[in-house]
Amino acid sequence: MSSNTDGIRVGIVACEILKKEIELLTENDPHIVLREYLEFALHIDSAVLKVKVEEKVNALKGKVDAVFLGCAVCQSLRDITKVLQVTTAMLAADDCIGAFLTPAGYAKEKRVCTGTWFSSPGWAELGIDGR
Repeated sequence: MSSNTDGIRVGIVACEILKKEIELLTENDPHIVLREYLEFALHIDSAVLKVKVEEKVNALKGKVDAVFLGCAVCQSLRDITKVLQVTTAMLAADDCIGAFLTPAGYAKEKRVCTGTWFSSPGWAELGIDGR
């Protein structure tokens, strides 16, 4: 691992569904100083998801310079960055599959076959009951 010579400290707060991809993509990044994963299926209760995200990100104030929020909008996070106490960037997709395929790619695939069930590695492992 190379050293973080410019001193920028980035934290990641993400859904557990994206853990494999985030770990792979950031494993040697010296700017990433911490990764925290939210439990799977918080999107089922959008109010709880919003509270958990706010708590996790705001707890990083003073510990990191910025946060990457590895969560899609998931019904409740559309404007979450406006209320967070740490500069935060997030995925610009309605759900995690849209984040993987891009919103345009996801819409295209749904037009090809509306009934297709999309699955990522995290969904394959954790989403057994189809939540």
